[in-house]
Amino acid sequence: MSDPIHVAMIQRIQQRFFLESLEAEEGVALDPFGPVSEGLARLGLEVPDELLEYVDALPIAISASLLAVAGAAAQRAIPVSFAWLAGFDFEMTIAQADRSGGSLITVILRGPSPSDLAGGRATGA
Repeated sequence: MSDPIHVAMIQRIQQRFFLESLEAEEGVALDPFGPVSEGLARLGLEVPDELLEYVDALPIAISASLLAVAGAAAQRAIPVSFAWLAGFDFEMTIAQADRSGGSLITVILRGPSPSDLAGGRATGA
């Protein structure tokens, strides 16, 4: 079962990164070693506090990778598609399709939902 507020957050991020695309300057502003919540704030995304806590609790390899992919894609004007799948541990898959019509990066994040982490039903990082 998915967490409705979590799904709503992914939809907002999806719209910001894929449908609206990021400007190159916004990509430069993303610090891959900073908290994901700061990156989302720099992009003007309003995210509920419980979800900011969730994204800041992501394992460092995943949070740094998410921000690095988003920043690199913005600097190259490549749209990014995000998806989230429920899982016990955190993992991430990144795929890039390059075609004559352009490129697309797809990021699939798998992990426990915010309610699973808050309820102690998953270990998180």
